[in-house]
Amino acid sequence: MPGPSPSPGPIQFGPFLVNVRAGELRKHGIRVRLQDQPFRVLHVLLEHPGEVVTREELQRQIWPSDTFVDFDRGLNNAVKRLREALSDSADQPRYIETLPKRGYRFIGTIREAGATAETREAGAPTQADPAYQSRYFGQSRKSRVMLLTAVCAGLVLLTALAFSEKALRERFTSKTGAVQSIHSIAVLPLQNLSGDPNQEYFADGLTDALITDLAQIASLKVISRTSTMRYKNTGKPLPEIARELNVDGIVEGTVQREGDRVRITAQLVQAPTDTHIWARSYERDTSDVLTLEAEAANSLAEGIQAQLTPQEKARLAQSRPVSLQVLEDYLQGEHHLNNYGKGYDAGELKRAATYFQQAINEDPSFAPAYIKLAETFDWQDEMLPPKEVMRREKAVAEKALSLDPDLSDGHLALGRVYFQYEWNWSAAEKELTRAIQLNPSNAKAHEALGDYLEAMGRLNEGLDEQQRAEELDPHAVPDHLSNGFYRTRQYDRGIQWLRKQIEINPGEGVHYIQLAGFYAEKGMQKEYIETSAQFLTLYGFPQLAASLRHNYATGGYTKALRALCSETEKLQESGAISVEDWIADVYITIGDKEKALHWLEIAFQKREGMMAYLNCDPDWDSLRSDPRFKDLVRRVGLPQ
Repeated sequence: MPGPSPSPGPIQFGPFLVNVRAGELRKHGIRVRLQDQPFRVLHVLLEHPGEVVTREELQRQIWPSDTFVDFDRGLNNAVKRLREALSDSADQPRYIETLPKRGYRFIGTIREAGATAETREAGAPTQADPAYQSRYFGQSRKSRVMLLTAVCAGLVLLTALAFSEKALRERFTSKTGAVQSIHSIAVLPLQNLSGDPNQEYFADGLTDALITDLAQIASLKVISRTSTMRYKNTGKPLPEIARELNVDGIVEGTVQREGDRVRITAQLVQAPTDTHIWARSYERDTSDVLTLEAEAANSLAEGIQAQLTPQEKARLAQSRPVSLQVLEDYLQGEHHLNNYGKGYDAGELKRAATYFQQAINEDPSFAPAYIKLAETFDWQDEMLPPKEVMRREKAVAEKALSLDPDLSDGHLALGRVYFQYEWNWSAAEKELTRAIQLNPSNAKAHEALGDYLEAMGRLNEGLDEQQRAEELDPHAVPDHLSNGFYRTRQYDRGIQWLRKQIEINPGEGVHYIQLAGFYAEKGMQKEYIETSAQFLTLYGFPQLAASLRHNYATGGYTKALRALCSETEKLQESGAISVEDWIADVYITIGDKEKALHWLEIAFQKREGMMAYLNCDPDWDSLRSDPRFKDLVRRVGLPQ
């Protein structure tokens, strides 16, 4: 097989100049000795800057099929010698990045050797422009020569018209159509290149920020963080990840922190073809890291020709300086909050709240910390009385919005309070709708609006919103669709769906609770008992699970559930748990309306969030004609 075709001219990066025709590598004009195979590896990588070149592709390009060598050892040695010539490091690469089990990528900034200042000022593209790199080096030799000729012939015209880099890029992309096909993206976790595993929280935090900023663009579908984080350190090919997330593009990159400086590199890959179409690198002081990240989001949006409204442009252009200590506390808080979502460790939630409060104390004007603190309060609905949760969450959400009225998650938090605790239906709809307007890719806001619509009796509209949430966050735990299937009485579909969720996440207790509800509505008593025993075990009550199984085996369905209610009521009275709604649900399952209404009244007095769903949950269908239930619905303020 022939090797790579020669490039049309010298290539420069850092202090190095590569003359492909002469087979020379020079540093500051002095020739660097480099053997043939390492040089050819460099040549192939330079033909695809910012792209992953697989080990198989390097073998095909450099080692012919009839060459009998230990390819793996030969390639490893060639890359090692190449790094030595470039004074590069595998642990902290400046030029050659290793992607384990996949291949290598050139991450340096390429400059066109010999370009004049006048040419650059006229807006002519150079090899430092990643858009130019991706299309220039990605062409066949014939196409590159034709493109080079066309560019040279048009330089005078470009100078006269003062075309901007963006205008040239738009002309190219409109002709090829490659970039225009990117309407949905997933941002994979940025790779930590600091060499310190304790800095993972920093890279993850910047990933979150990048997702949040991109998600504000209405013309772009952006997958939620909870679904993309499962691909952290994955070896899956990008096209496979894109298929699983149903997106056109994948954003991947790196974060390197050294002292008070941060460097971010990012690239966008057209997922179906694994084709690199955009790349940039940014470096700033840590105090400007959020501004840097917003700049990356804005540049990426321009690179894929996303349609930005004036408001979106202004939002991404905002300068957001923050002190290093505030940033550290905020990102540490996010790290612990995300850890809580994995295992529901109350200690992690407490640590998250502490860090967010420290960030607020250091900078009371830093709105994002208030938003995250509100989220920690929302998680505490199982630990604190609902009225206390409502008070705390509402206060910090209102403070955040007073500092920045365009925070989508601020309107989401306030909408949750109005919906689940205050039962102020019109205010809830207004806030949840506003949250989606500000961030159309906010999966949690779509699900919350879906819950609201179902509570108002608009079941099909609600399920549509929840399906949208599932599209934006397909790997969320718990999922976004189960409640919608339940409220629209699609029991068979819900059972099939939840069995699949349990197969994927067998240790997630909430899926068993939901599945038990479907079994109850279908009259599948044996399945209901076993699934209930499973979620009791997962939630730390193995004695209740064993008792439930024993009583069912010896006394049947009704006896087993009455015994379960009796045991649970004792735990409730001792303060060990607070599950009034669940006790009422079990009583209604065995047809004890009096006990069910009793526990619903207690839930109403405590302002439990589940009261918002009295009109739509199937659990209460047998109570709808009872005057006491109707009065309860009236007091909650739901439509009659």
